[in-house]
Formats: sequence, structure tokens, C-alpha cells
Amino acid sequence: MALLTRRTWICAALVCLWIGSLYSYFRKDDFLNKGYLIPFDRIADIIEQRSGGRPARLLVDAPGLDVAPLTARVGKLTTDDADIIWVLRGRSQLGLPYREIWRAGFVPYSQFDHFMMRLLEWQTQPAYVLELVEYSSR
Repeated sequence: MALLTRRTWICAALVCLWIGSLYSYFRKDDFLNKGYLIPFDRIADIIEQRSGGRPARLLVDAPGLDVAPLTARVGKLTTDDADIIWVLRGRSQLGLPYREIWRAGFVPYSQFDHFMMRLLEWQTQPAYVLELVEYSSR
């Protein structure tokens, strides 16, 4: 009888974990791999709209991030002689000699994420996983 009770509790605990993980999945919250949450379509829309047909260039400074969905959409905008420089960056800070025009953050870090950053002694604790920054090269 004790074995049946133990199995019942284990099954109940697994069901609770499963429900909690489904809840987080559909809320798009508490992912350890934040790359699943990045809205590449929205970022591409912003780049296309704010560039307004002017020559633009995209620089990606987010090591380990697969930006293929983004570059597939905005690849036609990318030129070397650009009026607008777009930088998609993670934690790093590129020192660019251009004037910053606009900035937006994507996928905010949660309080738990910031707790873990403090625990791991990160020097900087960014508010967002990625930032998209628009610079003027003129």
C-alpha cells in the first residue's frame, strides 16, 4: 500500500510540473534559453519601416545567437555605403563613432534572471536580452 501511495505522489508532482511548464510556455515566461522568445519578425518590421527605403546596414553583436530568420528578411537592405547603421546586440557595447538615433529592447529579463546575474556576479545587468539600436552614419 505504501508503494502505491509513493507512486501516486510522484505522478501528482510530475503532473504539477507539467502544468506549470505548459503555463510558462504559453505565457512565454521563465525560459532559460531566451533565444526562443526573440521576435525576429517584429525586429525586421522595425528595421524596414524605420529605414524607409534608405540604404541600411545591419551589425549583429550577439555571440551564439542564430539570426538567420532576421537576415533572411532584411538582407536586401544591407549595403556597405549606408545612411543608417542598425546594431542588434546582446550584453556587449560596441563603441561606434556614429550618432545614436533610436533604441528598443526585446525580451526583458525577469526578477529571477536578475537574481541569478547578481549570484553569478555579472558586471553589468542588462534589462533586455537584445537591444536594437539605430545610428546615423551621416
